[in-house]
Amino acid sequence: MPLARPEENRGGVGDPIGPEQWLKSLPIVTQYWFAATILLTLSVNFQVISAYQIMFSWPSIKSNFELWRLLTPFCYAGPFDFSTLISCYMLVQFSKQYETGGPFNTGAGGGTADYVFCWLLGA
Repeated sequence: MPLARPEENRGGVGDPIGPEQWLKSLPIVTQYWFAATILLTLSVNFQVISAYQIMFSWPSIKSNFELWRLLTPFCYAGPFDFSTLISCYMLVQFSKQYETGGPFNTGAGGGTADYVFCWLLGA
């Protein structure tokens, strides 16, 4: 049986991959949504910002023009516990799967374009 040589690395087996390379390997919308979710969840849990500053509040949006309140509820995963980890895992897996597209093309430009359109209509 022949021995494997390091220069014959097949399929990337044995390549070191860190968190930065993993994050960059995600599709663009999934990458930014996951990063925003992690940053916002950490900020609220470490009390850098208050949860009341990110919640959806129509009077604050309308009178104070606080437009970030339209997006931040979708990026908060909740307090630290096991369900937060599961939520983040599911966010990455399902978002990546939807954004990369399936076997069917809707004619709207591909996976990322369809995903952004879904976000605009679903939110």
